[in-house]
Amino acid sequence: MGPVNTNLWKHVGILSTQHSVVPSIPHPVQSDRCLYFVADPQRLLKNLWNCALVHQITITEETVSRYQLPVNLVNHVYVQQLIDLQQSNELRVAHKLHSSHVRPSHYEQSE
Repeated sequence: MGPVNTNLWKHVGILSTQHSVVPSIPHPVQSDRCLYFVADPQRLLKNLWNCALVHQITITEETVSRYQLPVNLVNHVYVQQLIDLQQSNELRVAHKLHSSHVRPSHYEQSE
């Protein structure tokens, strides 16, 4: 993380040390909510996706209920189904989604 981000985090009270982690601050407008800070969200999402390719991730029943999800499992099979459905179409819902996202080569996997 660069010095600008580090200084911002210190200024607002975000802390990450060996003994303490403070990942959020109160929302400045909506007092019942928090703002969470993540240093590298792109890498976090990439690692989460690579985990979903290899493992079965189970979501808590509370989360399933809150967001009215149809199942409590994260499964890359649904993404593969979307790739297959839109493969022959000129207009696509997810135009940047490719088979390599579901079957990455060794070099495309997380760092």
